[in-house]
Amino acid sequence: MTLSGYCGNKKDQVGCLTKDYGDFISGLPDSVIRWILVLCMAANDITLSTRLIREHGETSAEAAFFHRMVISFLRELANSIHTYENVVEVYDFLGRLDNETQGHYNALLAELRSFDEASLAKNVLKPIRDISFHYPDGQGKDFIECVAIFKALDKKEVRFSADEKLGPLGHRYLFADLVSGQRVFEVLDTQKVDRISRLVISLMGFVDHTMDFLVTQHKKDS
Repeated sequence: MTLSGYCGNKKDQVGCLTKDYGDFISGLPDSVIRWILVLCMAANDITLSTRLIREHGETSAEAAFFHRMVISFLRELANSIHTYENVVEVYDFLGRLDNETQGHYNALLAELRSFDEASLAKNVLKPIRDISFHYPDGQGKDFIECVAIFKALDKKEVRFSADEKLGPLGHRYLFADLVSGQRVFEVLDTQKVDRISRLVISLMGFVDHTMDFLVTQHKKDS
């Protein structure tokens, strides 16, 4: 049974387990609880961003922003997850999980090794996070690249839009979206996008299976 199988409200999946749901952490070391919280927070953030991508349409400017958000969340997870790699309590807990769940976690670790030249964290996630959420200063490589991309735009692409119902919040400078988007796609290719997709699947699979394990154990013990 997956975690959703415990949910009584099938419409919104809220109010799922029991009133003493929090007891599923009973007996777990604080280090394991923190580790599980980090993974659940990342799963929540990525799930919400992915839903918003679908709501706005894959080719919209909003979707491009939320794609960058997903990649940035994965980068932040990479910074956090390896601080638990040598924590004995986490290692012992992982040993209680089945092979499929451990496989999801091993896939996460392999792609999120921040200092491994072959990992997504090093070659894709960090560069895109830096491009997306660090604005270029007035000098250096980033500044030169941004100006070059902007100058290369067709005159018809230098546009803006306005939703007057929203006032200033409805103004969008579409040429700036094109510049930031092109810088991101210079880092990506189809193979890397597939690897990111598999990484997200591994995260969701691990969190869902782990929570299912904890809830099952709680129900057995109660």
